[in-house]
Amino acid sequence: MKLTYKYRVYPTRKQEAILNSQLETCRFLYNHLLGIRKDSWEKEKKSVSCYDTIKQIPKLKDTYPKLTSVYSQVLQNVAIRVDLAYQGFFRRLKTGEKAGYPRFRGKGRYFSICYPQYGNGCELVKDKLSLSKVGDVKVLLHKKLIGVPKTITISKTPTNKWFVSISCCDVPKRKQFRRTGKDVGIDVGILSFATFDNGTKISNPRFFEKEQKELGKKQKQKKWKVSKKIHERIANKRNDFLHKTANDILNKYDFVYIEDIETNKLLKKRWCSKQINDVAWSMFGNIMSYKAEYADKTLIKIDPAYTSQTCSQCGTRTIMELKDRVFTCSCGLSLDRDINAARNILRLGRQSLACNKA
Repeated sequence: MKLTYKYRVYPTRKQEAILNSQLETCRFLYNHLLGIRKDSWEKEKKSVSCYDTIKQIPKLKDTYPKLTSVYSQVLQNVAIRVDLAYQGFFRRLKTGEKAGYPRFRGKGRYFSICYPQYGNGCELVKDKLSLSKVGDVKVLLHKKLIGVPKTITISKTPTNKWFVSISCCDVPKRKQFRRTGKDVGIDVGILSFATFDNGTKISNPRFFEKEQKELGKKQKQKKWKVSKKIHERIANKRNDFLHKTANDILNKYDFVYIEDIETNKLLKKRWCSKQINDVAWSMFGNIMSYKAEYADKTLIKIDPAYTSQTCSQCGTRTIMELKDRVFTCSCGLSLDRDINAARNILRLGRQSLACNKA
C-alpha cells in the first residue's frame, strides 16, 4: 500500500531564505504558465497541454534567470499543478458544480514545492534531508520511514513552520490492532460527531466554535499573526481528535461501516457550512480509510440516502424534518434518529460485505 510520512524540518536562516525564494519563483512560474494557457484559449481558441508547457520551461530560463535557482523537476511539477487545476475546472463543469476558473496566485500564496522522484534532487540521509540548491536540512524523524520513498514535498505553514511529506509505496500492512471479530455501523452528525448502532455517542468537540469569538476579536484588531496561530491550533486539535477516534474504533472493531457523505454539496447550505467544516467528516473518512487498510481491517462506506428516514426494524420509510430527533414508526419502534440511522448503516454494510465475499 501507499503511505505518506510527514516530518517537521528545521532549515537554517539561510536555507529558509532560499526556500522562501523558491516558493516565490514557483508562484511566478505558475502564474506565467497559467497566463499562457489562458491567453492561448482566449485569443486563438487553442488549448495548451501540460507537455507543451513543460517544454517551454527551458526557454523561459533564458528570459527569467531566477528560474535556474529551482531544481528542474520541481519546475516541471509546477506545470503539472496548473494542468491539475484545469482538470478540476473541467470536471466541475461536467458535473454541473460551480466551476471556478483557475486563479492566479498572489504574493505569499504558494506554500509547497515537490520533488517528483526521490533520489533525484532530494534524499533523506540519516537525520538530514538533502535538497538540490538548498543543502542538508535538519529533520525530526519521530517515526521510522517504511516502504520505498517515491516523492518529497516541502511545505510551509501560515505560521512559518516547515514540513516534509515523503510518499512511499510497498508499505507492508501492520496488524497493529487486535482482532475482535466485531462490526459496527456509524452515523456521523453535527449534534454528535458519531453515533454507533449500539447507542454509543461521541460528542462533537466543536473546535472552531469554541475559538470563534477569540478569533473574531483578533481579526478585528488586525492581529493576523495571532489569527493564524489560532487557526493552526484549531487544525491541530481537530487532526489529533480524528486520529485518536479512528484508532479507538479500529482497536474495537474489525468491520466498520460509515456514511459516504459528499460534503461539497452540503457546504452549499450556508446555515450549517461552518459546522460541517468544523466537524470534518470528509477528513475523518480519509483517515479511517488509510488506517483500516494499514491495519488490515475492513472499512465500507455506505450511501447515506434515507438511512435516517427508514425504520431499522421493519424497513418502512417515514419522512422527517431535520429538527425531528426521534424516529417513530407505525410498527411500534421509537428510537433516537441517529441510532436508527447507524443501525441501517450496519445492515447495509453487512449486505455489502456479503456481496463482496460472494
